[in-house]
Amino acid sequence: MKDRSASITDSFKRRIDASALMEAYVGSQLTRAGLHVHLHPATLAAEKGVPLSYYSHSWDLEVSADDGAMTPVEVKSSNLSFSFPNSYPHLGVLVCSLASWDKKWPNKMETQRDFLMVSRDTGGIIWLPTGATITTKPITDKTRKETYPCVVTHKSYLMPLSGFVSYIKGEPWETKP
Repeated sequence: MKDRSASITDSFKRRIDASALMEAYVGSQLTRAGLHVHLHPATLAAEKGVPLSYYSHSWDLEVSADDGAMTPVEVKSSNLSFSFPNSYPHLGVLVCSLASWDKKWPNKMETQRDFLMVSRDTGGIIWLPTGATITTKPITDKTRKETYPCVVTHKSYLMPLSGFVSYIKGEPWETKP
């Protein structure tokens, strides 16, 4: 019988590495837009010798307009094809797994941080601002054929990347896409 624990770990490491590449891509796009960006490289708790709770106060990027006060940002990559909020293909937007959410924001029903969603297909980046109302829903991962509870929000909360850049720079920005 095949040792599934090793293959799950290898699979998880591949997903972490793929996510780190997308985080670097988003960071480069924000830098091109004139923002200062600090990347927080993905690590595995077991490799660092720390408990999973170590990640409860972690994020993917920090951004600022002037390399001063930094704003923490989560980056979520997807196989969905989109370039702008109105081209996002579903009404529901997957934010993250419920397990991940509960480690960082237990009992919270609104996003507590800005999220930048990136399409692996198009390279498009859209913004899910802090304060978006969330709900939970079972989602099936078609690749792994597993269903697990996830945090989702409505597509109407999505904003263009240009709005996020303006927000960080302290400039006026559209509140609707």
